Formats: sequence, structure tokens, C-alpha cells
Amino acid sequence: MTDAQPPPTTIRIGRTPDNDITLADLGVSRHHAELHRNPDGSFEIIDMHSHDGTYVNGERITRKLLTEQDIIGIGRATFRLSGGELRRSADEGRGSVPARVGAHEVVAAYWAAAEARDWGTFGALLADDIVYRGPQTREQVRGRDAYVRFNVEGFGYDWHLTVQRIVGEGQHAASWIEFAGPEGTQPGLCFFDLADDGKIALITDFWPDPYELPASRAHLVERYLADSDGQNQSGAMAGNVRPCGSRHLDGPISLASSVYAARRRQDRGSKLPRCKHPEVSASPACRPAQQQRPLLCS
Repeated sequence: MTDAQPPPTTIRIGRTPDNDITLADLGVSRHHAELHRNPDGSFEIIDMHSHDGTYVNGERITRKLLTEQDIIGIGRATFRLSGGELRRSADEGRGSVPARVGAHEVVAAYWAAAEARDWGTFGALLADDIVYRGPQTREQVRGRDAYVRFNVEGFGYDWHLTVQRIVGEGQHAASWIEFAGPEGTQPGLCFFDLADDGKIALITDFWPDPYELPASRAHLVERYLADSDGQNQSGAMAGNVRPCGSRHLDGPISLASSVYAARRRQDRGSKLPRCKHPEVSASPACRPAQQQRPLLCS
């Protein structure tokens, strides 16, 4: 009769499959925390510089010795230490209401996954029926698989991105990135709408200069047309493709647009009038309406 194997000295907890305990939760970092069994038999939980933190009895910790009465919180999950093992709380199951993940966190995870070419995590952030639109070329991609393929196959060169700023409120967010490719670096502004479950349902993408749809990705998209009433070619309203300055985009979204405008003004050395919108009156100038820049305050 062989002796029972001792429990492992380290249990890794995180969002990716290479952990000992995997949590499918956007509030959990890839490698979120570790449970260590010390030589004296005690147990210690260590936070691995996670974004949203590790909690013991409601207190955020960096590392802490545990007793079997302690409650450990990681993302939406709670655990207790029992017999040298982390056991998920019995009252947590399918009937529990998940905590809402903010639009800011979702968009940050989206860009991080794209830069890392982590297409599994990237796809998990998207709604099944996601719609991507590029109003400048009237290109559109519908559905999660099609949009992941668009990103994997549609940019056949070495590219990198850096997030400059994300602003979000409720189920809406905007991001300002710097995109680096073979022809240099340029800023981009992207608007996100989230579904009720926190996944990305609509992406509207703008770039500073007019451009034609590249032939290299034409087979990955469909084209849509919009008339003056905002109708696309299928007759459905394209109301989510709106210029900054509409009431739908007040607050943080219009602020993001004026930050973007300030960057473009700096790059081009032009003198632009001050934005008269009270919610962004303290921010830099916006482009005048007659320039027909739909992503900027008018």
C-alpha cells in the first residue's frame, strides 16, 4: 500500500488554462494568485500583481497567511481553505448573479489580447453577434468567428499597438490607441458598445485620414451604404455609427474625441476653435463641423 501523495506546494489561480484553478471571469487576471504550502504546514495566499486584486475576508491583500475560517475572494469566486485545498464556496453556482465588468476593463482586455495575439481571450470578449463597422470604408464584419478571422488574416504584416487612453461609462467606451505598422505610427479612435452580459456587441472604428478598403482584407468584410437618414443597405438603422457631438456620445465619449482632436492639432500644427460643448469645455479644441470629421466634436 503506497502512501497518499502530499498536496502540491503551490496552487496557481487565474483565467488561462495553464493554472491549477482556472476561472472564466474577466475580473480575473491571467495569473492572478498563488496558494503556497509552507514547510511548517501553514498556507499563504499571494497576489500575483493582479489588476482587480485578491481579497481575504473582504480586505485586499498582497500576501497573507490563511486559516480554515478565512474567505478568499478572486473575481466573482470565493473560496475557503479546507484540508489543505481551496474549495469553492457551496453557495456559488449557476443561479448567482455575476458582478458587472465595466466597459473600461473590457476594452483594456480587448486591446491587451490583440497586442498579444491571444485570439482565444480576444474572442471570449466578443458577443456571438458582434458587429464591427469602419464608416470611412463602409466595411462591416458580423459575428464572433468572422471578426476574429478578420483580425488574424486581415493584417498580413508586423503591427503593434499602444493604448493611450480609455474612457468608459456603463456599457459604452472609447479608446485612443497608437497603431504602428510598416508605414509608421498613427492614432486611432474606437467606440465600443457592450451587451448586457458585458461582452462587446458593436465596434465602430475611425482613423485620422481617408483610406480605401485594402484588397488584402476585402474578402473578409461586407460593404454597407448609409443614406442621410442613417439607413444601411439592409434597411436597418445604423444609429450606433454616430459622430461625436450627438447627445448619445456626451460625457466621456466626447471627451475622448476632443483628446483625439488635440493630438491631431498638435501633429498638424493647425489652429482650431475651442469646443463649445460645456461637458468638454476644459479640454482642448475640437475640429470645426465643416471639415466633416465624423469622429470629432462639432
